[in-house]
Amino acid sequence: MRWLILRLVVISLLVSLLWLWLHIQLRAIPVAVVPHSIDTESKQGYHIYGTHKNVDIAAQVVANVAHSSFRIPDQQSENVIDWKGPSMSNTCIVMFDNRPAPLPSNATDIRHLPYLSLTLAANFLYAQHHGYRFVFYNFSGTGCRHPNFEEEKRNLPMTWCKLAVLEDAFFGTRHEHHCQLLLLLDSDAVISDFSVRLESFAQKYSQGRTVTIAHLDNSTMSLPDNILWQVHGVQRSHPWMFFSQPGGGNFLNAGVILFQRGDGEQLRTILKVWWNSASMTPPELEPGRPRPCWGNCLRNWPHEQAVFEIFVWPKFRDAVTLVPLDLMNGFSGKFVRHLWGLVKDRRAEVMTHTLAAAAAATALSRVPAAVVQMNVLNRTIGGRPSSWGIDQQ
Repeated sequence: MRWLILRLVVISLLVSLLWLWLHIQLRAIPVAVVPHSIDTESKQGYHIYGTHKNVDIAAQVVANVAHSSFRIPDQQSENVIDWKGPSMSNTCIVMFDNRPAPLPSNATDIRHLPYLSLTLAANFLYAQHHGYRFVFYNFSGTGCRHPNFEEEKRNLPMTWCKLAVLEDAFFGTRHEHHCQLLLLLDSDAVISDFSVRLESFAQKYSQGRTVTIAHLDNSTMSLPDNILWQVHGVQRSHPWMFFSQPGGGNFLNAGVILFQRGDGEQLRTILKVWWNSASMTPPELEPGRPRPCWGNCLRNWPHEQAVFEIFVWPKFRDAVTLVPLDLMNGFSGKFVRHLWGLVKDRRAEVMTHTLAAAAAATALSRVPAAVVQMNVLNRTIGGRPSSWGIDQQ
């Protein structure tokens, strides 16, 4: 009986120490992302379906990310948040957007945050966890223009700004040290496995090539319709799935891309061809059916993604590695989860769970192994010591 009481006391003490450690770690996060001066027209509220415990952890994380911003000299984007970390790493996690991402003041506020607030915090935590550089480009002030069509009065759709982001991160004159290995993430993409280092991922899957991108592989697309939808967020019956055939603009998914700079020459050429092909008219897929982008990829979905697939990829196949969708894309991506347009109803839920897991991974990576071995983690946060993904939902 005394042994049982002693065991319970020890476990309770360890749990208390664990939560104290987590609290200290969250308060120590030195960075955050997004200035408060950006426009608020597109601000949306989302209901969070996660548990109160996950919401509370996520709120602490986002609320402790500090404000920091500065301008790029050429004013290509209004604000750039560039956290280089203590090691000045040239491995970069990069995001961009033109929408507001307000920070919460308490756990209740997070129920009304846009998912961008959550993905920024979660992906920053991954960068901090591994000592990588984290860069967020905010285009709310100026937008971006095609370099060959500066006289255009309208800004390009936001997705095109990723080319300006890549040019700055890899070749921008304001940088003393350019990115060498870069993971580019759309605002609805979140890193879910904190145990994987980006260098290890590239070594295993990229085959030394400049670009690594996910595609609608045969194994995934051969799944039954209900599994394809529920597990991967792909709705085969959706009318736009017509464009998901090779050459249709939606066979590759540019929401998550891994780039390796090398000497920079091949990457410069790829970016140049990408820009120069932007105004080209995609060929017909079938007589009488709409062309990809409805003929104008500068203005219509899938924008730069279609241009890369239709005009760039065929010229640089030896420089591009295709990986299966469920590896680094789609609703169930093992390394990165991308909640693209067809699963918007699940975005806030998944982002909250992932952010909670991110907070746990960052703080608990330094907790003594004895705590993990006693399985206290499963009783307190619901995580699994062997994986910091969000499969425990």
